[in-house]
Amino acid sequence: MTRGLYTTSVFLAAALAGGCATNHAGESSPAVARHAQATPAEASLLLFRAGVTPDALAAVGATGEEVERICLAAVIACSAYSPTFSDLLETEATQHRLCQDLTEKARAGRAAPEDRAALAVAHAALLAARDAQEDAADLVRLAANSNLDEMQREWLWNIAAARSVETPVAFKVMARPDNEWRSLRDEIGAARANGSPVVPSDGDAAAAQALYEQCIADVAAAWDGALRPR
Repeated sequence: MTRGLYTTSVFLAAALAGGCATNHAGESSPAVARHAQATPAEASLLLFRAGVTPDALAAVGATGEEVERICLAAVIACSAYSPTFSDLLETEATQHRLCQDLTEKARAGRAAPEDRAALAVAHAALLAARDAQEDAADLVRLAANSNLDEMQREWLWNIAAARSVETPVAFKVMARPDNEWRSLRDEIGAARANGSPVVPSDGDAAAAQALYEQCIADVAAAWDGALRPR
């Protein structure tokens, strides 16, 4: 954990506990005071980057109060330090385009020595922006870990690890090898083609599906309420 991430996590812990972080002079810290500057869209992007989504939180049985605290963590992490998460996203996009342009120029044999140097600088800036985004996402993961029990944490991070797998969220609470994911996708595809319901039958996935159906309305309401523009 970087020093900036550690410092921000202290302010984050104070805010989630309902307190107010202060500096050595006893003044309210801007790390908490500035959190209102983060936009709902920005905080939502960070939550999704961290693997924390409304569907995932519903599948692990999160309460509305837990969802609100986790969303608050994202709002604070977006703007509690400089650069903000929005700044990091913009930097990543800019440096990615620059890397692409300079790489194409080099492949075409049109790159001057200064272009090669600029490519190295742009690539380093791109990696730094992505690393800093992960630092911000780690703050959200820290808040999720602080608000969920051991089973919920295990399920949530299993879901996050399988985010690219195209199956209903309840199936993702169980860690599976690649061959099992392939078989499962085939089974789900066949069921959908036949118009059959896609219902988890194994223990944890079936339990997660029941939790999802029970919790999704409350989770969605808490999510929207916490991230509503002020």
